[in-house]
Amino acid sequence: MLTLLFLTFCSKTDVATDYDKTVDFSKLKTYNYWEADKTKDELSDIDEKRILSAIDEQMTRKGYVKNDSPDFLINLVTDSTETQNISTYYSGSSYKRTWGWGSGHSDQTVSTITQGILFIDILDAKKKKLIWQGKRTGNLANTIEEKDKNAVLLASQILKTFPSKIAIVK
Repeated sequence: MLTLLFLTFCSKTDVATDYDKTVDFSKLKTYNYWEADKTKDELSDIDEKRILSAIDEQMTRKGYVKNDSPDFLINLVTDSTETQNISTYYSGSSYKRTWGWGSGHSDQTVSTITQGILFIDILDAKKKKLIWQGKRTGNLANTIEEKDKNAVLLASQILKTFPSKIAIVK
């Protein structure tokens, strides 16, 4: 099972967001999680618990309240991509006293890098239509310590541009 959620924070990371410009986000006050599309095949229960807790923390900071009759729903979607990095090293020719000029040769190393993608989808609770989406791409974390450390950072990076009730009210 691929526990894809927790991405390491290195130089090769991407965060992107998009939203429906016709939505009045100032009317949104409450949220809950969409149970329909659980990504259990790629997201362990432990990782899911970590990220949902981190999202709850971010939503509370932004002034939203978790409720059984929500204005919007949050859905998590995970994906991964594997890329191969091929490095070629050349050794030039060299002069050897007994043999003359030697020929150069090349060596190649191939490494596979798995990058995880976490989408946080925000849907209108009544219409079940996507109104906001954030995603984060990065290398996967391997240790429990990395996963614990990155949970809040991951949620805060993705949700950074999601409108804050506190900012809207002011």
